Amino acid sequence: MSAEQSQAPRVYIVLVNWKGATDTVECLETVFRLNQPNFEVVVCDNDSGDGSVERIMAWAAGEGAEVQAQNPALAHLLTPNIPKPIPAQLLSREQAETVAAATTSDSQAPRLTVIRTGGNLGFAGGNNIGIRYAQRRGDMAYVWLLNNDTVVEPGALTALTARAKAADDRGMVGSTLVFYHRLDALQAMGGAQLRPARALSAPLGFMAAPDTVREIDVAAIESRMSYVIGASMLVSARFLREVGLMCEDYFLYFEELDWAMRGKALGHGCFYAPASRVYHKVGASTERNRSGKLTATTRYAYVNRLKFTQRFHRDQLTRVRGRIFLEGIKECVKGNRAEGVFALRLALGSRGSSDV
Repeated sequence: MSAEQSQAPRVYIVLVNWKGATDTVECLETVFRLNQPNFEVVVCDNDSGDGSVERIMAWAAGEGAEVQAQNPALAHLLTPNIPKPIPAQLLSREQAETVAAATTSDSQAPRLTVIRTGGNLGFAGGNNIGIRYAQRRGDMAYVWLLNNDTVVEPGALTALTARAKAADDRGMVGSTLVFYHRLDALQAMGGAQLRPARALSAPLGFMAAPDTVREIDVAAIESRMSYVIGASMLVSARFLREVGLMCEDYFLYFEELDWAMRGKALGHGCFYAPASRVYHKVGASTERNRSGKLTATTRYAYVNRLKFTQRFHRDQLTRVRGRIFLEGIKECVKGNRAEGVFALRLALGSRGSSDV
């Protein structure tokens, strides 16, 4: 390890993969071009069962075709492909959670660790496996949770850690998220603002032109930020010690908001690093099908709104139920009967409607 690497804070970059190897290897091609030294990438595979693990390991070994950008306008972020092989290891969940602490003699330590989680643990569960691995290594300063359906600019991580240090590592930091397939529009400036009466959030800076970030009032954005969007979220070792891991019983949606609320109760805030630019495909692994049947994604979206409200905004529970009831009527009118009926039953508190 070079002197520059040893002096830089150790960052573990955690990605969760579920049947998304094509996206994951494209993301990895850009991650390994980051200009910040001293990081390890941890890919947690949520029991994809489609050869994802083998494909990711083959990519690290330099086998297979060159990785191409799905959006040619972003080809510069992964062209030419980084030199291979990349030192990599494949672990089971048990091995990852019993791994030995890092030592100064780890000169041959892997730069990529792929973990088979053993099941589809959802967003929080998959990320928590990677976080626990990082904690056991004992040298972690930060964990960067990064969606596998993203690509990043070389300075994305450096900007995040700089903002975290400026905030005394008390909180979580988000990036400038740009739509991968629409480069003239932002998904968000770091995070989103919650509307408790609806249990719905509005991404800050949504659809704004990316150039507006240059003149943005960062403090104003941070004052409105209820949580950092999980597509790119940096947390410190201090945050993890004081707040703990993400709550896993949501499975999908509201985990980041729950985490932020728990953090704020302990004096941690939500911060924004404008210079950290991440391009996000948005929902690549959770696309809603159009078969007319109720999907698990839709069920979690409704159920977790009530679960979160019950925990943090009980005074708004009646309003949120009313909102879901109205949404159920609208879905029925549009012909989405399965979704509409589920929402109506959930709003009315029918037995079994919250089972996911």
